Amino acid sequence: MNHLAEAEYRFACLVWDTEPLPSGQLVKLSAAELGWKKSTTYTVLKKLSHKGHYLLHTDHDAWNMPNQR
Repeated sequence: MNHLAEAEYRFACLVWDTEPLPSGQLVKLSAAELGWKKSTTYTVLKKLSHKGHYLLHTDHDAWNMPNQR
């Protein structure tokens, strides 16, 4: 099982609490809640996606995550 770093976990909590969430809204939420820039949000999202944690629903371009808390 892949463990999440603290920042990854905080980011994952944002997704869990607001999913499904379009990418643009996820960037705004990450800026407001975590103080992240757009590039940071997409970097962490890509990293977690490569780890197999996130799924993209292409029918409405929203990110969600299986509940693993």
